[in-house]
Amino acid sequence: WRFMRLGRFIERAQLLVALLSAQLAAGRRLDDDASGADWTSLLRACHASDAYERSHGVEVRPDRVLDLLVTDPRLPGSLHRSLNTVAQELAAVGPSPAPRAGAEAEALAGRLCALVGDQRPEDGHEAFLAQAGEHCRKLHDLVIAAYVDYAVEDPPARRTQ
Repeated sequence: WRFMRLGRFIERAQLLVALLSAQLAAGRRLDDDASGADWTSLLRACHASDAYERSHGVEVRPDRVLDLLVTDPRLPGSLHRSLNTVAQELAAVGPSPAPRAGAEAEALAGRLCALVGDQRPEDGHEAFLAQAGEHCRKLHDLVIAAYVDYAVEDPPARRTQ
């Protein structure tokens, strides 16, 4: 169960980073009116419309949408919440058969949580999302190396009498 949740939340984080990056790229190519409708659609797709309206009113601003979807720990689909769940599941799974990869995965999950918690709009969203996406892919690879594709030691040689 823990591994299924771990995989689900790593994938959720990767998907959200990809969606936000694509939305930013599309917003640069479109005019403001079309871009606002796209951000509203993104809020709906992430089930965050109500949370956004409670926090910011009905005027949809891309920087506020990004802030909500990235840093809000109360929003179930936020990047912050997904990465915190990944860190919790890693801690709950227990020691890895590949201790080095397991320790690296836990450390990277902690760094990702800190990165998202420290994210500020003035830091540049594209660069932040690129870095977060890179770290999420690396975290996925480390979890696989730690718990799925680790080296198995040869069994001790049998003694013959």
